[in-house]
Amino acid sequence: MAIGKAEGYEWSTFSIGCIIPKKILVAQEALWLERGLENSRSIKNAINGAAREYILSKTAKKYSSRASDVLFLLDFERNSVSAQISPIFVFSHYKKYARDISQSIWHCKKCAGNGRLGGRGDEKICICEKCNGKGVMYESVEGIIGAPIRRAFEGEETAFHASGREDIDAVMRGSGRPFAIEVKNPRKRKADMHALQKEINRDVRIRVPSLSTVSQHFVKVVCSSHFEKEYEAEVSLEREIAKSDFKKILSLSGKTIWQQTPTRVLHRRADLQRKRKIISISAKGKGKKLTLRIRAQAGTYIKELVSSDSGRTKPSISGILGCKAIVEKLDVVKIHDEFLRRVSKK
Repeated sequence: MAIGKAEGYEWSTFSIGCIIPKKILVAQEALWLERGLENSRSIKNAINGAAREYILSKTAKKYSSRASDVLFLLDFERNSVSAQISPIFVFSHYKKYARDISQSIWHCKKCAGNGRLGGRGDEKICICEKCNGKGVMYESVEGIIGAPIRRAFEGEETAFHASGREDIDAVMRGSGRPFAIEVKNPRKRKADMHALQKEINRDVRIRVPSLSTVSQHFVKVVCSSHFEKEYEAEVSLEREIAKSDFKKILSLSGKTIWQQTPTRVLHRRADLQRKRKIISISAKGKGKKLTLRIRAQAGTYIKELVSSDSGRTKPSISGILGCKAIVEKLDVVKIHDEFLRRVSKK
């Protein structure tokens, strides 16, 4: 019965889980104390062992106590058996060349991602004008990469995990940003990664150099790591740049700045003050145009480092130059994730 629950899914390793009613566990404990049988095998271990041996005898599959393809759960409280299919995690780095796509899927709030409105009672169904029937506000890295991966593994849905994010209007250059796509309830556990890479890269707005499957633990490392990043910013100034200004800008190298949550993200972030370090900065330009190369601590808001955000970031380029400064274009040119790259090859 348990094996049949995994029918239609590819799996080569399995584990066993067991839920025993509390009253039985209490009775077991009482019996152990009464008879001095504290070192006896528990009911749960006995059931798990019997189930394991049964599945081994009926299949050519292997037992794995952790990181198995499927968990067979025997629930004696509900008198049921279920098969919980483990997700697959596909890892890579993405480069983003377009300035009008978000990293993650941004569902339309007006239609709740349905693309349509109405349909209640006699109300007519109509296309949502806000998202033009797409259900999302922007196309996304998650959507472009996730859809082919979900299809390849025949999963029900996907989740996107990444080390940080860039703004919608910023591009991601260099070696790319580390990410992983989680495929939930996949029917297949293997796919042609090279063919999948080629399919994803048909969209010229995105590039992934390679794809590989990784463990859930590795994905947690990806999401919890905070890497220094390098940026290139094209800046417009209120006045023409002077030679003395370059020295002022370079003085920010190695400095600590304080950033209050930017006003542009206050609707989704707590209003906190954060301390960030500017590792290095260089500048070139003439007239009212300036190009900055900045290496900064993870979590630094570069646009606000330039503009000051009405004094919410101190010091800032705008502040030390004494004039308005606005980022016109922002590129992430390098993420210093050398540690992660070493770990991924082990």
